Amino acid sequence: MAGNMTLNEKTLKKSLIELAIENWKTTQIFHKLLMKADIQDQLRYTNKLNWFMKKTEDHLADAGLRVINVEGDRYDTGMAVTAINLDEFENESNLVVEKMLEPIIMGTNGVERIGTVVLKEGK
Repeated sequence: MAGNMTLNEKTLKKSLIELAIENWKTTQIFHKLLMKADIQDQLRYTNKLNWFMKKTEDHLADAGLRVINVEGDRYDTGMAVTAINLDEFENESNLVVEKMLEPIIMGTNGVERIGTVVLKEGK
């Protein structure tokens, strides 16, 4: 019976991390769609999106988790990310994270899930 089921902490944490990642991806898509709307709708729905993101961050924080977005940051081989196009560049010293495909999920004891990024040459 569903009422008698218990989830262990590890399973619950894994599910929450997966939900946070999918939520982040959906939010990114929604944000892109908003840019195509008229200015009045952009303002109204951006406020709703910001409220939703804040509530999500608050609930993740209650569980000791947070989403890290390094988009626009200078790439460092020590970052908790997998760069899917790193092999396209000869020199790693001038790379920037162009796009986060999946965010980094941090927990109270460190990285819970590494992110996935696309890199570009920096200026």
